[in-house]
Amino acid sequence: MINVGHLSGGGEASRRGETGDLSVLLIKTDSFVKMVGSLTNCFGTAGYAMIYSMGQENGANEVKQLRQDLRRLEAPADKKELLDRSMRRVSHMGWGKISVSEYDPVDGIVNINVKANPFSDKCGAKEAYGCFFLHGYMAGLVSEVMEEEMEYGVPRCLDVEKGSCVLRLVQASSNTLHKLALQEAVP
Repeated sequence: MINVGHLSGGGEASRRGETGDLSVLLIKTDSFVKMVGSLTNCFGTAGYAMIYSMGQENGANEVKQLRQDLRRLEAPADKKELLDRSMRRVSHMGWGKISVSEYDPVDGIVNINVKANPFSDKCGAKEAYGCFFLHGYMAGLVSEVMEEEMEYGVPRCLDVEKGSCVLRLVQASSNTLHKLALQEAVP
């Protein structure tokens, strides 16, 4: 079921039209997963890259919109605050309870807790299309906040348990990604 509607009243000042309404599209998780999963059916493994890229672009756009909203409100935010606000917005949009568990700008590491995500029942499965989208979304969002390309450390999900996981993103230009890979290789 897809439901398009408008929300009026309070809430965040993003993506509002002249009437002050927030345009919303509600879609069942299964419908979303089938929709993005069709990319892998049509394009094979390239479909996974498309799903990830769609998420990445949308995550970056979310931060750009938040920055614009904060400028209009004359409420500048440092990177940590912008990251926390972005995670709250994503949580409010229904992507789960998402928060930053580690923020280390020196080593270029950001760990994100994801709980009660609509795709968590498929985590680790071949058809985890929603997870690919969410991983891309988080990479785009964190890269935009950090103003630097962020990649997933090894492994992509840390501390995976039923209904939650921790995503680790590392600055692509840092030596930290290489160090993490070496740590994983050593028994």
